[in-house]
Formats: sequence, structure tokens, C-alpha cells
Amino acid sequence: MTTSRVIRSTDTLGMTNDNLTIDRFLTPFVAAYSAGKPIVKVLRIERLDILLRECIEAQDHTVQCGDCRAVLAIEKVLNTVNPFATAMGVDRLLYALGAFVHSPWLRSDPEMQAEQWRLVRALVDAVERTPRFDELHMTPNLARQITMLREHVTYGLRATSQARRLR
Repeated sequence: MTTSRVIRSTDTLGMTNDNLTIDRFLTPFVAAYSAGKPIVKVLRIERLDILLRECIEAQDHTVQCGDCRAVLAIEKVLNTVNPFATAMGVDRLLYALGAFVHSPWLRSDPEMQAEQWRLVRALVDAVERTPRFDELHMTPNLARQITMLREHVTYGLRATSQARRLR
């Protein structure tokens, strides 16, 4: 699969960089929120915000990962400490994460790869664990997307773990 083909097929999600990370994936959600556009099926994902906050606080503040820097920047733009809880559209998020896990652009560094997979898992967990999840009128398609993402995350974490052991 050539890069240009991948870019064309995923350009609507804003994936045009060969160093794609999950923070860039979340940009369309934040942009829609900032522009005041309605986001269908808005879901308050407090658990996601807690997980990302814990990640930020656990980092050495002089050397933060790209995901943490993105979260801090988004919070500043939205003037809130809970941007993800107010800006996530679940079906769009799952669609975007599905495209992300199929992307050949996951970084080749096993440590960074594992970090990306863990963040995808945290996003999926947050969607499933929220008290309002039942209000989304769970469809078979959403259930399939969640199952597929869980399988890909499990496979991705195993693969990166094996790659680290081989180093």
C-alpha cells in the first residue's frame, strides 16, 4: 500500500502526516467544539480525562510526550480542564480510532508504539465505562467497532512487547 493511497483514503480524518499520533487524531473533535459546531451523541468521558491527567502528571514536566503536550494545549484553547468530557462524539471517535489502528503510520519505536496502543485502549475503556453509555442507543455497529478495537489493541500491545524483548 503506497503512502499516497493511504493519505487519500484517510485525508478526511486529518491524517496526512507520516508520524501520526493519537493527539493529532483528536484534533477534528476539538476543532468542531471550538468552532461551535454541534457534535452528535456527545458523551461525557470523565474517566478519559482522568487517565490523560494521570499520564500528564506522571511525566517528567521537562520532557512530556506529544500526547500530554497536546492535551495541555487543548485545555488552554478550550479554557477548560475537561475538554474531552465535553467534546467527544462517540461514533466519530470509534470510527477515527478504527482507522488509526489500521494505519501503517504507528511509530516504529516500540516504546512510542506501546504508548499509542495504551492510549487507544484508554479511550475505548472510557467509552465503555461511562454511566451514560446506555444512552447512546448502542447499535450492533458500535458494538462491533468496540470489539474490533479491543482486538487490535491487544494484538498491538503484544507485538510491541515482543519487539521490545527482541531489542
